[in-house]
Amino acid sequence: METQVDKILKEYGNDPGKLEVILKAILEKEGRLRATEIVKVAEALRIPVGDAFTFASPLLMSKEAPKAKNILMICLGRNCVEAGAVKLLEASVECLGIEPWEVTKDHAFTLDTVVCMGRCDVSKPNVMINDQVHQGVSPDRLREIIRQARGD
Repeated sequence: METQVDKILKEYGNDPGKLEVILKAILEKEGRLRATEIVKVAEALRIPVGDAFTFASPLLMSKEAPKAKNILMICLGRNCVEAGAVKLLEASVECLGIEPWEVTKDHAFTLDTVVCMGRCDVSKPNVMINDQVHQGVSPDRLREIIRQARGD
C-alpha cells in the first residue's frame, strides 16, 4: 500500500534540492515528521541521513516545545549512521514513545538529533543524555541508559 510519504516522493521526484519542500509537504499532510519518514526521504534522495535531520530540525523546532528534564541526542553523522545510529533512533522512538523534537508526556525526555558529536574516533555510534556522551552504544545499551536516566 502506498503511503502519503510515497505519494509525496513520487510527486517531487528524487532531486536532493527538493528536500525542504518534501519535508514541508509531509509535515503539512501528516501533521508531524516521524524519524522513519525522514530516513525514508534521505534514502530516496540519496543524501546523508544527518543532512535530512538537519533540514527537518528547524521545521519542527519552530513549534514551542515544553522543556524536558533529560535531553537525549542521537548522533546522525555519517560514521555513526554507518555504525547503526538509525537503529538507535528507532529504539529511542520505540522506548520513549515520541518522535525527534517531541517531549514525553511526563516531561522526562526530549529526543533530539545532531549531525556530529565529534567523538567517533574512539567508538561509535554515539548518544548524549544531558551532558554525558555514551560511545559505541547498542539499542539494548540505549534502553538501559534511558532506564537509568528515568531512575528505574
